[in-house]
Amino acid sequence: MKITKFLNNPFIVIWMSVMFIIGMTTISCDQEDDNNNSQSHSSFIVEGTAYQADETISYKTTLGNILQLTGVDFKMCIVLSDNESDTYEVVDTLRGADTAKARAILKMDGEYRFSTSGIINYNADSQSGNFNLYFDDLELQEGTINTDTLREEPLLDFTKLRQTDPQGNPMTVDTADWKARTHWQLAERLVFGLAEKHPPYAGRMMTTYPNPMDEYVRIYTGNTQLHAYDMFIVNQNLELEASAMNLSNETVQLKLDEQHFKGHYYRFYYRIHTDNKTYYGSGDVKIKDE
Repeated sequence: MKITKFLNNPFIVIWMSVMFIIGMTTISCDQEDDNNNSQSHSSFIVEGTAYQADETISYKTTLGNILQLTGVDFKMCIVLSDNESDTYEVVDTLRGADTAKARAILKMDGEYRFSTSGIINYNADSQSGNFNLYFDDLELQEGTINTDTLREEPLLDFTKLRQTDPQGNPMTVDTADWKARTHWQLAERLVFGLAEKHPPYAGRMMTTYPNPMDEYVRIYTGNTQLHAYDMFIVNQNLELEASAMNLSNETVQLKLDEQHFKGHYYRFYYRIHTDNKTYYGSGDVKIKDE
């Protein structure tokens, strides 16, 4: 009886109606926000299955842009050659002088796949874009990129040098530099097209001198068995600046005297071929201004 009289009060009925409408409006807005948030994440479709990134990080420098997309069941890195272009063509090798070029690597189902062709549209100012990417056995369609986090710094830090004097004597110590490695950032695998795990090269640590260098750097490998090895020099956007293939001497001398090298840090990635296995490693170098 009390409830009936309460509801029959005209003022109460009007008040409850207004609150009901407000409540409905609030619920509708929350649902719309959820949909907008869902659409703002990077995503793509593979063979009819939609994949969505939980986070997209952009590492932007004056050299270019590295995009890192991470989802529950995938991880992808896209390297863009510059910040001025809006459309990028996927290539096999991304070089330091390239513009409007890109590379991509995808880790999915425990496998590493490297882009073979495709087009990426990305605007560095709006930090958004779209893409279609092709791999050996996969096609990524209707891809969208929406950056969640912008970092105006390189993905990898090349500045922690193992410094040496002109005779090769150490001036600083970096135990992670200039030695064989087994763990790699996803984007680093683009340098070699590296899709497998590899054992460390026991007892092998290279020495570079001097470091920082003027225009010549000497690399002592301790390669007494004359195994063949390759060197890849990349900038902080992981673009290839120079390479030296099928080396075998214990000591090699490289000259990097082009003006654009001066005052910058680079990473030397190397690959050693033995009779049974192939080993990989890296080391950092700075080239002086003068």
